[in-house]
Amino acid sequence: MYEIYKIVKTRDEYFGTWDEKNVSMLNDELKKAIYDRYIVKCFVFQRDDFKCKNEGCKHHNSELTMHHIKFQKNNGKDSVKNCITLCKVCHNGFHRGKNDLTFNGATYKISKPESINWKVMKKNNRELRKNLRAELATNPIHISAALFEQLMRFLMINFDEIEDTDEDD
Repeated sequence: MYEIYKIVKTRDEYFGTWDEKNVSMLNDELKKAIYDRYIVKCFVFQRDDFKCKNEGCKHHNSELTMHHIKFQKNNGKDSVKNCITLCKVCHNGFHRGKNDLTFNGATYKISKPESINWKVMKKNNRELRKNLRAELATNPIHISAALFEQLMRFLMINFDEIEDTDEDD
């Protein structure tokens, strides 16, 4: 099942196993990304001896997947150092927040977000608006024309165009 990952193939050998019609639809940039991912997967699977690295794994016959330790959505790289082999059961359970992962002496977990009671949220927001309305009726907020103009300019900014100047990145 994992024969393709046991020996690293050249790019031509790798795409030679694909349907020619599918390969012809890919541009060079996409071919490079696909092949680079294949290379990483080869090295990760080989390094991990084609076994799930979760120390608590009980599903030894489950299909193997490659897991990113630092998630790609958090700028985790598609690299051998950032990836491990997990079985599909452990991988899916971890991402659903049901299972912890333990490997190399560290335990990782995902916290499931709290469910939101929308009825309570709506009721609380209604109460907040009511209180604000009453407060503003007795203590109106007065702002200068200059401050109002500045606030309106701020609200017109397209925030997608603003560069992130955070130095922590």
